[in-house]
Amino acid sequence: RIERGGVSQGHQVEVSAGEKLDYLRVVLVYGVASIRGQLKIIGGAAPSDIVVNVYTKKVGGDESANFSSQVDASGQFVIEGLTAGEYELRLSYSQRNNPAETDPKLSQAFLQQLWQAKQTVSVGATGVTKVTFTFDLSRKEGQ
Repeated sequence: RIERGGVSQGHQVEVSAGEKLDYLRVVLVYGVASIRGQLKIIGGAAPSDIVVNVYTKKVGGDESANFSSQVDASGQFVIEGLTAGEYELRLSYSQRNNPAETDPKLSQAFLQQLWQAKQTVSVGATGVTKVTFTFDLSRKEGQ
């Protein structure tokens, strides 16, 4: 982040022609911690026509503390380069270029759980924090 006179400026500072720059501070942070996670699905599989992504935002952090990762075919994901703190993890998806046929009811159940999935985890200064998102597709509506 960039601070000017003790006030955060985000990622940039506007400077007018001939303006004198005083009290400018650039704060850099280097993180070595990571989150390793798994998307566990009971009673089915993720629809084959989507790609699942994990988005991570540091609680109380600025936008520079956002990270993301794609969930691989085995349901695993890794987010690296994190500093210590609390992080909120959310899931999202995007369509594949060449979708295969998927059962619409299965897709609806999966996507409904995906949009509701959220976890907050505490990450140490170093090391790996593990997290699991579990979706139960075997449940019937109303259960």
